[in-house]
Amino acid sequence: RGMKVISFVPRKTAGIAYAEKMGGLYLEINPGTDTILNYALARIIVENNWQDAEFVDKWINNRTENDREVFQADGYDDFKRWILDNRYAELAVAEDITGIPREKIQLAAEWLAKPRADGSRPKTSFGFEKGLYWSNNYLNTASITALGLICGAGNRPGQVISRFGGHQR
Repeated sequence: RGMKVISFVPRKTAGIAYAEKMGGLYLEINPGTDTILNYALARIIVENNWQDAEFVDKWINNRTENDREVFQADGYDDFKRWILDNRYAELAVAEDITGIPREKIQLAAEWLAKPRADGSRPKTSFGFEKGLYWSNNYLNTASITALGLICGAGNRPGQVISRFGGHQR
């Protein structure tokens, strides 16, 4: 039904090979560099103003809307400044660290958030395995969540952020 799957893991599995055969995109990532990829994707989206502005304006709070004193960006504009100033979010740096060619990172960002010619937005969901937060809990979880939120994923039909289930034995 037109769904595209983007997978980033160190080794291609049978499931990823099938998704790729069906038009999906496989990003063969160096282990432990997920945060850098998420930063680069977010930066490309922000640089091109592909964020889901309506969702961000309505649902992403800033410090004045949150009474907790925790580390966070002070709204979207603060996040935008931070990601654009973050050297690790630069495409050339991300390519070098993650091992993923810049063309594939750019394509993934386009699939995630680039508005279509008619102005409509892609419906993007983000799913991750628990290995994502086993390796670098906070940065991986925060970076993929921030990426999902700027794409408008947040408990909407066809637009969610979720951990895949299951337990290893």
